[in-house]
Amino acid sequence: MVDSPGPLFRILGGLFERVQFPEEEVERLLDAHRDGNVVYVLRGESLLDYLFFNWAFLRRGLPLAIYGQAMSMWPWRTMASAARRLWRFLSGRRRDEQAFVQAAVKEGAPVLLFLEPARSIWPWARRKREDRMDAVIRAAQESDRPCLVVPLLMVWDRAPNTVRRNLTDVLFGDHERPGRMRKLLNFVSSTSLAVVRIGEPVVVPKVEGALLAATTDRVRFDVEGRFLDEPRVIKGPVTPRAA
Repeated sequence: MVDSPGPLFRILGGLFERVQFPEEEVERLLDAHRDGNVVYVLRGESLLDYLFFNWAFLRRGLPLAIYGQAMSMWPWRTMASAARRLWRFLSGRRRDEQAFVQAAVKEGAPVLLFLEPARSIWPWARRKREDRMDAVIRAAQESDRPCLVVPLLMVWDRAPNTVRRNLTDVLFGDHERPGRMRKLLNFVSSTSLAVVRIGEPVVVPKVEGALLAATTDRVRFDVEGRFLDEPRVIKGPVTPRAA
């Protein structure tokens, strides 16, 4: 995340002001940091959500992630910060990201991962990328403190979700898994209704050997469950049809 936002980031921050981030959710996040080493997780890969939480954490003095999976923040930095990053890139000093994530989690520095890659406009298209959750599980085995995987959610409206899906849902994602276009439309039209929820942390268990792979799957499954449960606190249960 960016600790010194550039001009573009500050302009965008004016729109983020309307998103509700209740004080009790801030306290839940602070409690997680007191209890262990925190890994932030967003459900779907989204620059917009990443920028919002970067801005919101800065405003509230919350620990920033030192790594954001698949996020390029060059346009959002100050010119001096962007120039330093560019020099590091041009000089060939590239890092092993899997090792970087593992070291950061072990040392207690927050990182941010996405549970799912960005949704393509084509419903059958799937992007493949490396799974950094495996590095988190391995780091948790070597750390003296508990490792807590904390879901970060943005709930865009209060209407209950429905089982029935229309063509818009198929092409652009439904309310729980919006694609890039739907997320942008949500941001433009519903920012004043959006509210942040901090999911119940998933504690990474201590395991050995062959159980590491199964533990990665289990943690991902538990985090996915949090992403399904938390919006229902605000929106209620899924309904069979639109009201």
